[in-house]
Amino acid sequence: MRAVLKILLTAVVTLGLVSQALAARATTVFNPVPDPTPSAQIIGGVDATEPYPYMASLQSLGGGHFCGAALIRPQWLYTAKHCVDDEGPGTFQARIGSHNRTSGGVVVRSAQVVLHPSSASDAALVRLANPVSYQPLEVASSTPIGSPIRLLGWGAVCDPNPCAPPTILQQLDTSILPDQSCGRNQWELCVNNPNGWRGACYGDSGGPALIKVAGVWQLAGGTHGGTSAVCGQGPSFYTDAAYHKSWVEGIVGGGGGGKQFESQADVQIPDSGTAESPLQVSGTSGAVPGTLEVDLNIVHTWRGDLKVELVAPNGTVYPVVAPSGNDGNDNITGSFTVSTPNNGNANGTWKLRVTDRAAQDVGHIDRWRLRWFS
Repeated sequence: MRAVLKILLTAVVTLGLVSQALAARATTVFNPVPDPTPSAQIIGGVDATEPYPYMASLQSLGGGHFCGAALIRPQWLYTAKHCVDDEGPGTFQARIGSHNRTSGGVVVRSAQVVLHPSSASDAALVRLANPVSYQPLEVASSTPIGSPIRLLGWGAVCDPNPCAPPTILQQLDTSILPDQSCGRNQWELCVNNPNGWRGACYGDSGGPALIKVAGVWQLAGGTHGGTSAVCGQGPSFYTDAAYHKSWVEGIVGGGGGGKQFESQADVQIPDSGTAESPLQVSGTSGAVPGTLEVDLNIVHTWRGDLKVELVAPNGTVYPVVAPSGNDGNDNITGSFTVSTPNNGNANGTWKLRVTDRAAQDVGHIDRWRLRWFS
């Protein structure tokens, strides 16, 4: 049976001065606590005091928590690469929208894991099998030194001795230190351990650090590691979400508030024929972004007969759903991520094209929505 906790910290034993720490850095690996006794609390934290609908617990299919994550789009999570680099599509699940890692919210399986291409970066994205209705967390554009931040997670409360795991999400208020305080890279945040014995620990990996911008929480980073051989005794380091923002948006679509366009026109799909539902897009920044999300509600018996495509204003055709003759279930519903390399102006008439490739089954396009993140 797989362990339910990923390794949290590649800890560095500091000798007081940064130069000494860099010269004498030793890598200490924390042993994960074996199933079924995961640790589940930030050291020195308190029970969550407000809703965090974007908070996610990454879990085995049996429900064992192993890492944290943050919902940044209705169908995408931001987490740590070391949490998911040995996982495949559908091999784990996420509980989203609950303070309790064992109940509440929604549970959705993973559908895709995208690892940052740099071996030095610990950032990763997880596409969910279905979108969720909870409010996503916007990725911060900057993370200034000295800024107050809030850590969230279900990581260990005791180190080096394991503790009985509480199930309620923990939070801890701290601040961003200069990079040299951790001796780390520019793609990381150095996070203070206020008053000592406070910070991230086992099971917090991938969980978010939040920064408040204009009164609204945004994603500052994801838990990566620490500077002490024992959790909470030294600063922690997190991936810097602002540094990774362009990469994130290249995968999931841009931020900036986003737009969405919806057609509720009922369009019949002729038997063994093709239907097109037009949708007018306006007010975007110009070029087609790298990624769009298409929400579908297509009512049709034997959905495997259908081929669904998105047609851009310049005529470029992007596949959305491929036909599968063996799929005899009814209807196509849900959100689908469509790769759309920059190609032409986004403003204009988009079309959802649905082709019925076999006879004897009928239906209609009930409604569809194009989600625009730039």
